[in-house]
Amino acid sequence: MLDSLIRIPNFGLIIFYLTFIILLPILFYNYNIFLRDILPIYTVILLGLSATLTASGYPYIFQNLYPNEPKNNLGWISKNIISLFCIMGILLSIENFNSYKSKIYILLKILLMILTSIICLPKIINIVIDKMDILMETKKREFKFNIHKFFAGLIVLILVVIVNYFILKM
Repeated sequence: MLDSLIRIPNFGLIIFYLTFIILLPILFYNYNIFLRDILPIYTVILLGLSATLTASGYPYIFQNLYPNEPKNNLGWISKNIISLFCIMGILLSIENFNSYKSKIYILLKILLMILTSIICLPKIINIVIDKMDILMETKKREFKFNIHKFFAGLIVLILVVIVNYFILKM
């Protein structure tokens, strides 16, 4: 049953969008969890998770979720929607920065968060996942469902989220 569901084109994309773009934000909003402090970190996690799932699930599942170089319109649209969602989350956190006097300080924090999350994070995740895959091939180890790629991407994602958290709290 699960095997036949995975073979449906863009099934992973549909599940990802339903879960992380629609359902979780609605739940957060309904339970007043979706505070301005959580929004930038949530969007960075969302972007990193989509890059990790794309790199670890390729070519069977999630290939159009957040591709480095989109091969079709669906991949391009999905990548840009997730990037815009992340930018909106970071920009909506400006309200938290009102206690700071310097507008340049606020601008630098936002630019640093955008640089670390949107520009660097997907590239770093892909590099680490590729290196992990090469390492596993040289050790002659094979994992079902590319789980080693997924965990390598999650480790990078956790590190970048910690960096963004400290940037946010500076």
